This record gives sequence, C-alpha cells and structure tokens, in this order.
Amino acid sequence: MTAIDDHTVEFVLNKVYAPFITITPILLVVNESQVNSTDEDEWGETQLAETTLGAGPYSLSSWDRGAQMSLARFDDYHDGWEGDRPIDDIRIVVTRDESTVRALAQRGELSLSSSYQSSETYENIAALDDYELIEAATATGLYIKLNNQLAPTDDIHVRKAIAMAMDYATIREVIYPGAPMRGPLADVFEAAIPEGAAEPVFDIEAASAELAKSPYSGQGPIEITHTYVSNTPFEEEIALLFKATLDAIGFDVTIQPEPWNRITELATSVETTPHSSQIFYGPTYPSPDSVFYVQYASDAAGTWSSMDWVNDADINDMIVQSRAETDTGARNAIYQEIYSKLVEDQRSVWLLAQQKRLVAHRCLEGYEWVPMQSWDFDFSRFRWTCKD
Repeated sequence: MTAIDDHTVEFVLNKVYAPFITITPILLVVNESQVNSTDEDEWGETQLAETTLGAGPYSLSSWDRGAQMSLARFDDYHDGWEGDRPIDDIRIVVTRDESTVRALAQRGELSLSSSYQSSETYENIAALDDYELIEAATATGLYIKLNNQLAPTDDIHVRKAIAMAMDYATIREVIYPGAPMRGPLADVFEAAIPEGAAEPVFDIEAASAELAKSPYSGQGPIEITHTYVSNTPFEEEIALLFKATLDAIGFDVTIQPEPWNRITELATSVETTPHSSQIFYGPTYPSPDSVFYVQYASDAAGTWSSMDWVNDADINDMIVQSRAETDTGARNAIYQEIYSKLVEDQRSVWLLAQQKRLVAHRCLEGYEWVPMQSWDFDFSRFRWTCKD
C-alpha cells in the first residue's frame, strides 16, 4: 500500500481477490505513528482493543464495558459536517431489559432504540406522541446454525427434518417480522441466487418421515441442545416453538439460553458448539463473499458466525474459485453453485431476512439502512431537528 499523494492510495495485492472493491469501505484508517506495534503484535491489536486511534467523526469519551459508552463529536472530522445541528454527544446504553428501554422512552430520554426489541416494545413506544417506528428491509439473515460435525446434527436427515419442522410463517409474521429467505443469501443478492430457488416449507409430516431415515432414529428421543441470546424475548419465543414442534416428531430439545459473550466462547470448538443456535448474520461488506466465506469456509471456522462447522471440501474450493474470478457473471454463477450445495446439504436453517425495526424520537433524523453490518449507525449522518 502506497500513498501516491494526499488524496490517493495505491493497493497492490499479492493475489487476485475479486471482491476487493466491496471491502474498501471497511478499510478504516488509523495514524500509524500512534500504533504501538511489536514483533509479537505487528498490527498493534492489543492497544487498539483498548484505545481509539481512528480518524472518524466521533471520539470515545468513556466506556464502561458491557454497560454504556459515551462518544463526543470531533469538530475537525476530515469529511466535514453538513447541515445544521449535528449530534454533539452520544450515550449508548447497553441493556437487554426491555422495561428499561420503555421507561427511557416514556421520560423522553430515548433517542433511538436497538433493532432487537420485542414487537410489543416497538408498538408501545411507537404509540407515544414523540416517537415513530422505522422499518427497513435488510440483507441480514436470522439463521439456526446447525453443528454439522456433532452428532446427531452431523446427519443430513436430522438437519432436513429440523428445517421442515420450522413454522416459518409464524416466526416471520407473528414473532419477529421479516422476509422469506430461500437459502443462505437474502434476496438483495438476486444475481447470486439460482433461478427457481424455493422458499422452505413447514411440513410436520414430511419432517417426521425425513427423521425416520436417520441412523439416529428408532433409539428413543433424539437429544439436541438449542441456544439463543438470553434475555431476548423474541428469541425465547422462537426457542419454545422450536422445542414444541421438534419434540412432537421425536426429538428431545434442551433449551439453553446464554449471554452473548458465552455464545462466542462456545463457538470456538466443535465440541462446545451447541447442536442448534439462533444467530443473526449480516454482510460486513456488500458481497455474497461476505456471507459464504465468513460463515461456511473451513479456514474461517471457530467464530459465532460459523457455528455450522461445515468443513466441506467442495464448498471450500468453490469459495476459492469465486474469489479469483474477476468476471461478474462467472463469479455469480459460482455463487449460485455454492448456494445450491449449501441448500442441498441443509447446512443451516434459514428462517428469515431481517426487517429491521427501530423506534426513534421525532427530533432525530438521518437514519438510513446500509448493506454493511452496523454502518447504518454512522452518527455523522444523523441530525437533531428540534430547537428546544
């Protein structure tokens, strides 16, 4: 990487990486002279985990890990500040207690909610005079990750039976609004989805028949664990529905809610990863590569996003081929093959594409969904329009 002049940077790659342009928005700049690098820590990751050295629009004022974070506007931000009344100070409150969120709104102290509240909370807050509901279709999927290397979910018939026993319509229309997801990609990546790809169907009888084909069938109830993020009401509802339908066809589901940090720990090995886990995954850059590589490539395994532990040589080879293919049409054709193979082998259960919902104070403007994980919360684009 070479700085050609004050406004131009040249990148020379050591191999072809076709999605490179799509990742450039997440190449975040730090001041090299401020990074404490060592032979053991070439990139200064230890320092950057605790210290902010970025060039963004806000600086970190305070951080009480797991509780709250405060940010202050950086007046000399290189991209400038357009319009009137930018947000000067931001306080992010970390809580999964929905009564706390509702209480903040009732006092008029809530500016913007997260997108992981229950439908009841959204409706209650949106009914207040000073609040409105924001909705946006996204590329983020809600998956049930199936551990493909741990019995009994190492068996394709078990995985297919689980997928057939999901009441997709109830989950999407009642518990957590979203759009149908036909496979591992949301429909926003239309060119990478095979023509004729069909939505999964809820069919208890077919699920029971599929389960009977499994070598684990006929030996008593098939025991599996199901994990979700604790204190998340809608995920609890999905977990209860998951157990009710699967227990009815021959499973014995143990529901195991865990805090998020514990889920990330469990995800680091095959042995500790639960049989099934509810996980949201949104592309970190606007390319199918972000979905396929991060979740399904063997050399990306061991994180919360790859709890399926697919370990499939054909999938690995196709991902490598797609990354080396510079022709867009040919690359999309490979993506379609990856998609079809993942669906054929039922590597995950694809519940829905998230319909992101937030409630915002009427004075806050500027929210717009961006097809990259978390980038819709670029607070430099937000404005507070009220004068009082």
